[in-house]
Amino acid sequence: MELRTYTGLWKVERRLYKFYDINLPYPVSIRQIGLFLGSIVPWMLLMSFLHVPFAPPFGQLIWLFPPALFTWYANRPVAEGKTLFEYAGSQISFFTKPRVFGDLNPIPKNPAVHYVHGRAWRSKSVDDKADPSDEDNKDEASTRR
Repeated sequence: MELRTYTGLWKVERRLYKFYDINLPYPVSIRQIGLFLGSIVPWMLLMSFLHVPFAPPFGQLIWLFPPALFTWYANRPVAEGKTLFEYAGSQISFFTKPRVFGDLNPIPKNPAVHYVHGRAWRSKSVDDKADPSDEDNKDEASTRR
């Protein structure tokens, strides 16, 4: 019996359309909320350290616009259909993974000892063929195969 699973189903991005009784102007994903909160906290700490007022007309714009812009840019596809963080993660994993595997284990780049195994034999040419009735040559021919 074969059970099919649709792994693409688990990758569907969940979105919030409504927050309690407040309808949101557009659907917001959990990633967007996390990025906004993750960027606004350090930004608020920086603005309070620099003593930038939150007062209108430009205070609210300076406090809220850069984290919102960062959130919007981080969710846009940059290359290969990936967002900025997905693309950076794939690049980091590419450069940190070993290049060569042997028996599903990474092979070190410069091993301390190199082993070379080889086997050589010489076949007899047409002129060197011995008499087929010779017992010693029969044994050699059977072991060579």
